[in-house]
Amino acid sequence: MKKVLLIFPPFTQPDTAKKRCLVPMGIAYIAGYLRKHGVDVEVYDSVVEGYETERYHKGMMTFGSNDDTIKNVIKKSNPDIVGVSCLMTQQKHNALRVLNIAKSVNSHIKTVMGGCHPSVLPNESLSYDSVDSVAIGEGEASMLSIVNGKSGVVRSSPLDVDTIPFPARDLFSMEKYFKINMPENPFSPNKRVTQLVTSRGCPFRCYFCSTVRFHGSWRGRKAQSVIDESKHLVNSYGVDELNILDENFVVKRSRVIEILKGIKHLDVSVSNPGGVWIQGLDNELLEYMKDAGFYQLVFPIESSNPKILKDVIHKPLEIEIVEPLVKHCRKIGIDTHGFFICGFPQQTREDMQNDFEYAKKIGLDSASFNLLSPFPGSDLYYDYRDKIDTDDANYIKATIPHPTIPKEELEDMVNSFNVNFNKSLKWRRPIKYISKYYGTALRKHLDIKTITKRQ
Repeated sequence: MKKVLLIFPPFTQPDTAKKRCLVPMGIAYIAGYLRKHGVDVEVYDSVVEGYETERYHKGMMTFGSNDDTIKNVIKKSNPDIVGVSCLMTQQKHNALRVLNIAKSVNSHIKTVMGGCHPSVLPNESLSYDSVDSVAIGEGEASMLSIVNGKSGVVRSSPLDVDTIPFPARDLFSMEKYFKINMPENPFSPNKRVTQLVTSRGCPFRCYFCSTVRFHGSWRGRKAQSVIDESKHLVNSYGVDELNILDENFVVKRSRVIEILKGIKHLDVSVSNPGGVWIQGLDNELLEYMKDAGFYQLVFPIESSNPKILKDVIHKPLEIEIVEPLVKHCRKIGIDTHGFFICGFPQQTREDMQNDFEYAKKIGLDSASFNLLSPFPGSDLYYDYRDKIDTDDANYIKATIPHPTIPKEELEDMVNSFNVNFNKSLKWRRPIKYISKYYGTALRKHLDIKTITKRQ
């Protein structure tokens, strides 16, 4: 029997961003699927195991286990196959570094790169000497095919989500995640937080988003399966908060309500740090969410300009519904965070300033203003990949040239939006400001300057 070691590599991000520490759900799902099919599988998350190990370079920070530690892990495991996750192009160097280490340990190890980057650029990924195979799209079936002898570019059709086992969380150091306590929502008031994925894919195709090309069309798990996994997380790990990481949680209203009713009695807090489809919300559904334990919702508004939403982003959102929903959240005690994207060539300075003012006007508790970034797999990426260097793109850099606003000015503008908007909570809602920022700093033993950086 072949032995598989799945590795989540160290992670690189802007040094102004907060470090997160999440169970890598991609390899957790793959591990569960391989184990179901009788494969001997181990996992290693470099981030949780080396969370305090940091390297800095030109405004970026890489954190996670060092090379020697990763080499020793591979030696001890003695696997036949090493699979490494590469979520995005900006993490390619980390994935390749781990794969190079695997080959240095034993040149006969079969190496696999999976994730969004190799799914979009399979031939480029396969061209590296340290990469023997590339798993395209969702990795469960692709990895099983590789274990069974396939090589090169290996693609599989999207699976029925109800046939996939729960993520193999038991293979990870769960208590370390709880101790570090920096989940997707770093301001969580709870101590034992983990992620929950109830669906894959999205029925829409926003210009900047790569979800459709990676996960395909929307597929929701049966409500009872989600309820059973939630119960398992509470009973087995003492989880007190669930972070729902779906690309689109509220596509099927009846299913969502069934899930909310089913987890209502678990006495857990719930948030959706990845964002929710705003057009799918209404006051009644918000009430169900509150009853089920939701304390925060993320609104991916992107732009307050209807023309930008429709003609540029292709986002199915009627902007006039947003403010009443935010106000109802405030009324029933659900915090709101807004996502905005700045830097579309069609946006003017006035458009972006209006987004900033709009976020204050509608009463969002907090907001993230991010620069347009061409992530592989998005329509945006394909429009610009031959014109600019997409390898270094991230949400704080003006990668896409703007016709009237210089790069430095655009970056400074967006940075000021983040700083000024989130600081404004201090006088807009002083009690909320103290509980969110100072409360988080005390709970997580962090410096207040660190915790008040951009969201």
